[in-house]
Amino acid sequence: MLGMILEYECPNVNANGKSIGCEVELWDCSGDQKFEACWPALMKDSNGVVIVFNMDVPSQLKEIETLYSSFVQQQRLHDSRCLLVAHHKPNSTAGRGQPNLGKCEGVAVLLITSKAREQ
Repeated sequence: MLGMILEYECPNVNANGKSIGCEVELWDCSGDQKFEACWPALMKDSNGVVIVFNMDVPSQLKEIETLYSSFVQQQRLHDSRCLLVAHHKPNSTAGRGQPNLGKCEGVAVLLITSKAREQ
């Protein structure tokens, strides 16, 4: 489902010793290719990207390369402005070690284990 948006404003963020204002918008584009026509609106004026994927689903490793290409490389965002969040279940063998990320190798990866229910 497209359209889940979280907006957050923080008037006093300490950045290099200076207090500045910060606005954050997180858009959930579901990664579904059927919403690809909406991606340009999501990418407009973006400063960073968070890509969340399930390590237990091998096909998602290929899908994150497509998302990385569209949202990071084509927008000329530096890898430091991209975070990959790799989710896996506690007893999953997929969650052992870093995933093979292909062309996303230079991106920071956060590995998360949770007991989230299946949808």
